[in-house]
Amino acid sequence: LGAISPDHATALYATTLDDRGSGFVQPYTDVKTSAGIGLVPGATSCPSCLFSSFTADSRYALVLDPIDNSDAADGEGPIHVFDLATGASVTSFGSTIYDAVSIDGSRFLSLDAVRDTTQATGWRYGLTSRGLQDGDAATAIATDAEGLAVPADRSAVVYSMSASVSADAAGVWVAPL
Repeated sequence: LGAISPDHATALYATTLDDRGSGFVQPYTDVKTSAGIGLVPGATSCPSCLFSSFTADSRYALVLDPIDNSDAADGEGPIHVFDLATGASVTSFGSTIYDAVSIDGSRFLSLDAVRDTTQATGWRYGLTSRGLQDGDAATAIATDAEGLAVPADRSAVVYSMSASVSADAAGVWVAPL
């Protein structure tokens, strides 16, 4: 069982499991909806990989597909967006996205994550906001964030930048969403 939509009408779940053993952070799965619609037919994704797997109106589902669950990538891939009424693919974007956080309606903050041992967190994040329709403009917020937080009202993202990445940008930044 995976993510549950904001209106509590749809759940994402898996029926196929491909556990590749050591060297992988989690198994690969397919993704289906509680209405029986297959979004990802093969074991190339997971039903609960994202912080926010649905738009606020529960019309669209987001999954990482194809996901890379190797230890090196730690569960990253492009975001694939599906219409929940039909199961049709709406769009796909990114390549090394690690997570997505709903901002409002159908806008999301996506996090590209790359391991970086020079960072205190061990990660370097790229932060981008965008809508989910083809042609929606993506807005780059930060390319080398070390840590981040999003307040409950989703009005901003607070992120830190390390001096090891850029002495000029080191510090804590607030970007409105």
